[in-house]
Amino acid sequence: MKEDLENIVQSFGAPFSGCQNFEVLENGDMIFSHMLSRIEAAQNYILFETFIYWNGKIAQQFTDALIKKAKEGVKCYVIFDGYGCQKVDQEMIQKMLDNGIELTFFNPLTWSNFFGQKPLNQRTHRKILIIDGKDGYIGGVGVADKWMGNASNPSEWRDLHFYIQGRVLNDLQSAFLDNWMEYETAEIDPSLLYYHPEDDKAGDPANIIMSSPSAKHNNLNKLIKLAINKSKKSLKIMTPYFIPSHETLQALKKAAKRGVDVQIIIPGQFIDQKIVTYCSRYFWLECIQSGIKLFRYQPTFNHSKVFLIDDNWVSVGSSNFDYRSLKLNEEANLNVLSQKVARKVKSIFEKDKKLSKPVSEEELINRPFATKLLDWLASSLRRVL
Repeated sequence: MKEDLENIVQSFGAPFSGCQNFEVLENGDMIFSHMLSRIEAAQNYILFETFIYWNGKIAQQFTDALIKKAKEGVKCYVIFDGYGCQKVDQEMIQKMLDNGIELTFFNPLTWSNFFGQKPLNQRTHRKILIIDGKDGYIGGVGVADKWMGNASNPSEWRDLHFYIQGRVLNDLQSAFLDNWMEYETAEIDPSLLYYHPEDDKAGDPANIIMSSPSAKHNNLNKLIKLAINKSKKSLKIMTPYFIPSHETLQALKKAAKRGVDVQIIIPGQFIDQKIVTYCSRYFWLECIQSGIKLFRYQPTFNHSKVFLIDDNWVSVGSSNFDYRSLKLNEEANLNVLSQKVARKVKSIFEKDKKLSKPVSEEELINRPFATKLLDWLASSLRRVL
């Protein structure tokens, strides 16, 4: 089975390299302190790409930390998404630029771009941080105060980020450079970057899979569907936006019907976009009747993104389980084949499941007609939400 998984994963991404260290970081307090401590320790360069960077306390902390390192001579390269980072003010951006930080906006919302080759609907949703080629982060957390705290109340979002080390960081750097080189803001000197040698085989088998519509390689979408089709025992998914395409939904239903234990944790009453709940709910009854188990997380908005196959293969990163992530956005996911890593992620999944409420067939059937109509209307937006 492991060889089958290795062949599947490698057929859609870079060859396997080693992930020597894999740490699950939970919620903003732990995640941000960990990232800022590694930024503080940077000696040569920092690569940072994010979809969300909003004015607030934590953005100021990151800005101050990056400026401090730039003044010390550390090369800092930053990619902000042109849509997702609109809530950062120009004064903060200018301060970064004035202090030597190389910063560019991915697909900015300008009049000229309305008629450009890249659709304005195409965003970089990647959340990548690499320090000196030796410390890396990937996951779902943006830089905004909504993520601060420890998910202890509805105003503090629940999320996961992942700290990694090893030769797989070579692939993560390639994911960053994939977008950086589209914009000639500043050329990165290749001699600056540290790459782990090819003979470094230490760690669990791992790779980075990117999805980039502009390059016409939606490898992540293909990988997810094939993984569902090849699953034997279990699929455990956590996603803030469960809006599957027709093909993906059919694959999940077929998996459940052949005996695969399909469990999906989705947001409960707390979510940043209510229309996503309406659209998603349109598909829930079909899922439940096919044997898929749905759980709604109760304490706060759960923004975590986890895909666990057969308790052996973990896929984590920026990708949601929706059309936008799998078809429109620039995404990056880390894949690790390891029972040890899978156990770490599974324990988080089970912990969150205990804080979730199962979705029942009865409650879906008994929805008021107006609610069913609203869900049906919202489902027509599945390709753009």
